[in-house]
Amino acid sequence: MAFTLGFWTKSKSHPFTSAPGGQASTQPPTIAYHFELADQAVTTTPVAQFPTGVSYGRAVVRQKGWGSGNGSVGPTYELQIAYDSGFTSQVRTIGSKITLRTGDDQTFLLEGPVPDAQTYTFGRVKVTLSGTDVITFDYLLDTIPGI
Repeated sequence: MAFTLGFWTKSKSHPFTSAPGGQASTQPPTIAYHFELADQAVTTTPVAQFPTGVSYGRAVVRQKGWGSGNGSVGPTYELQIAYDSGFTSQVRTIGSKITLRTGDDQTFLLEGPVPDAQTYTFGRVKVTLSGTDVITFDYLLDTIPGI
């Protein structure tokens, strides 16, 4: 079955009145307000680049695979916006969530405003694992342009 998290989210719960746009191009370089990524892991999570700064962002995340290691805390997901693609300075975490350490298929929302720095043009969903746990997840990332 094709990856449909993005289609379902846009058709059932799309809160944006400014219509941030459709799926980004599959040809690099990709610069858009909307991204859909499947089968991500801690080591494969890419950085999204937006055409302009961001005033509000949301990520719909589906944790569909989890492997038990020696960890004690569930995976921590953070929606981050930054000034540079390396996320080395001026990083804003606008949403975060700690999920359960189970094999359950978990879906959740990360969202928030970027009130002080609407010129930042890079975003990502950062995942921090406890111990040697492993995960697989899909996510949809939407942003609204800054002023």
